[in-house]
Amino acid sequence: MYAKKVPRLVIISFWILILLLALARTARAATVISISPEVEVDSSSITLKDIAHIETTNPSFAQSLGQLRIGKAPRLGGTKRLPKSFIITRLKQLRLNLDSLDLRLPDYVNIKRLSSEIKIEEIARVAKDAILKAMDFKGQDVHIRVNSLTGELVVPQGEVSYQTALPSDKKLMGRQVIPIQVFVDGLFFKKVNVSLTIEIYAPVWVAVNNLKRHQVIEPGDIRQKRMKLNDLLGEKLVTETSQLVGFRTRVPIRAGKAISAFKIEKLPTIERGDRITIKAFQDNISLLTSGQALESGKVGELIRVKCLNNQKMLMTRVVSKDLVELEVSK
Repeated sequence: MYAKKVPRLVIISFWILILLLALARTARAATVISISPEVEVDSSSITLKDIAHIETTNPSFAQSLGQLRIGKAPRLGGTKRLPKSFIITRLKQLRLNLDSLDLRLPDYVNIKRLSSEIKIEEIARVAKDAILKAMDFKGQDVHIRVNSLTGELVVPQGEVSYQTALPSDKKLMGRQVIPIQVFVDGLFFKKVNVSLTIEIYAPVWVAVNNLKRHQVIEPGDIRQKRMKLNDLLGEKLVTETSQLVGFRTRVPIRAGKAISAFKIEKLPTIERGDRITIKAFQDNISLLTSGQALESGKVGELIRVKCLNNQKMLMTRVVSKDLVELEVSK
């Protein structure tokens, strides 16, 4: 007996089926999505490309898959656990035939958010450096103390930089709050307020003994003493002996107390009670007469005097030690 001859159409159909199966396997193998059990991300939102390795011959398809949003990332330095079923649910949102994908997923994926830690002491150092750079502390001893600032600041990974905003309307002294802006890769991340206490010490001229009002200051009446300038806010301190010796006190100054510009004055050119010459001008004629100072004053200052000829009180300007000038109106 002879074998029955197989129809040619059947043979062709068989080979077509084999070819289709081969193409299906090729298509399936052409898109592979693999995820490791432990992955790390550095952004606040997770996409598929952040956690998966996608292999495909179609670049545009790979890009579309990679942009699939998986969810929010854990907090900085934290870890988030996602089950395999959650990722598959996200893939189904793209209306894909999952049978056409080669999914190589673990049962659970642990996602860790990358971060860096900055010591708070580092931020305090930034504030201190900014203060020292901004202020002129020449000849002064500066102590900057951080007030109860400890711990660490967790930031995203990247290049960290700082900007400091110092108050410009007052002298940096005493307790201050300095705002520090923290940037990561040039992007603003957070503002940290650093509380500092700034103490400034410098040599100050003080009275050796008690000085009476209107006492002329001699070299032995003063000495330098290291003092905290925080306690002398608002006082314009005298820094040169030439601004002290030969001056007189305006108010009593106790021993050991700082001598400020307000507490001293130049000796008056004319003292109250001094006999002086009054000079006046009238019709281009200079008139001189005797008088007595009713007030003390320095050159250029206005003082009241009494004309001894008629006992009239006149307002005059001090010219020298024994001369005042009165301009008489025409």
